[in-house]
Formats: sequence, structure tokens, C-alpha cells
Amino acid sequence: MERVTQLIDKDAEQVRPYVGEYTWAVFTSYQAVMLRIVFLLNLGRDDAAKLEWHKDGGTRQLIQAVLTAGELASRDVALCEQTRVKLLRRARGRSSSFRRTAAIRASTRCRAACT
Repeated sequence: MERVTQLIDKDAEQVRPYVGEYTWAVFTSYQAVMLRIVFLLNLGRDDAAKLEWHKDGGTRQLIQAVLTAGELASRDVALCEQTRVKLLRRARGRSSSFRRTAAIRASTRCRAACT
């Protein structure tokens, strides 16, 4: 816990009176997301599923507090595209039927992740 508290910038509190409400809300949300990710990565030592911080409901709620619906949708599309590209790269160099199956699987996973 002591190491986590060192990640919080105490000097930022001194600047608070000179920053607008929206800017401060974005900053504190960013800080909360980063701390949540550190927390999940720490839990990931025992549970590999926790390493997928971008799929975590708590992280998503924190991000939703700051992003508009359009920004959140574009973030989700970008994550889906990254997943699809990873799956297709794994299929590279394999047989054509394997690549075709991988492409279908990648598209299915992207659709499932984006809904």
C-alpha cells in the first residue's frame, strides 16, 4: 500500500485552485484509472484474467465518467481491431483453411467485444 501511495502526486493538490472543474475531474479520473490498472496488474500475479485491465468493469466505469459516448465507442473499436490483428498475426504462415478459420474467429470475437 505504501508503494501505491507514492504513485499519487501530492504537488497536484497545490495546483487545484488554479485549475477548472472539468480539467480537475479529468485529471482525477486519469489518476484513478492508472491506480486501478496498477491494482489489477498486482492481482494478475495470481489471476491472469486480471491482466486484461481494458475488460475490467471498474476501469470501464472510470473511463465512462470522462469520455463521451462517441469517444468510448471509438476506444472499443480500436481495442477490437487490436484483438483482430493479433489473432490474424498468429495465423500467419499457417494453412489457408486455418487462416480462414482464424479470420472468422477474430471477427466473431470483435463483434462480441463491441456489443
